[in-house]
Amino acid sequence: MLLHYVSQLDKDVEVWVKRETSEYVPVHELSQSLGPRYCRLLPFVHAFSGKDDVSSLYGIGKCKMLKLADNVDTAALASIGETESVLPSEEAVTSARTLLMAAYGGKDFTSLSALRAHLFIIRDKGDLQCLPPTEASFRLHFLRSVIATTEQKRAHLPNQNLPPATDFGWQKGEFGLQPTTMSCPPFPAATEMLVSCKCTISHCNRNCSCRAARVSCCIACRCEGKESKCGRVHHLHRIETSSDE
Repeated sequence: MLLHYVSQLDKDVEVWVKRETSEYVPVHELSQSLGPRYCRLLPFVHAFSGKDDVSSLYGIGKCKMLKLADNVDTAALASIGETESVLPSEEAVTSARTLLMAAYGGKDFTSLSALRAHLFIIRDKGDLQCLPPTEASFRLHFLRSVIATTEQKRAHLPNQNLPPATDFGWQKGEFGLQPTTMSCPPFPAATEMLVSCKCTISHCNRNCSCRAARVSCCIACRCEGKESKCGRVHHLHRIETSSDE
């Protein structure tokens, strides 16, 4: 936050911060070396990657997020908190989503759902905390980051005139405000009795748990429900086609 404010001062103004080791940090020099673009973006990256009032992203730090910002159009993110309206633009939402997917190694993906499915397959399926958030959870996290960034950039104002926090990913709880972590069920009702198989050589044609349960193979299966690995996909498709006729 200090770098953001120092970047708006005249160049001949010096700001020094004393550390616990009695050393002094020239904040004005840091601000000049980073440049106005980074200094305007820092408050959002600081909030988006996790701070006291915004949850953090598992395994993703602030330095990594800031480095990834070099490859993302962050103009809309840098302007958050600097306009009269606190509500973010769709351009800002898109930029934040792109930045988040890049942090999880998914720069070539177009949606969080596709990236989550891909990472679920290639990584340990039991370590769900390594997956990126769902689209709904991302938007709630983004809104909390927006209101936190706005508070920092308006810290010099005696009256910030902020909208209700409940419009930005928070809800009223028994002991005050608490974050709204999701707006959708944790899993679809259709997956309550989800069955997955571990077929490899048989291509799900023999001793397949999904076949025994009379359900289709899915992404949680070893075959991933793909026609190239599951012999039941083509068979089920043929049955459905015959039924339509």
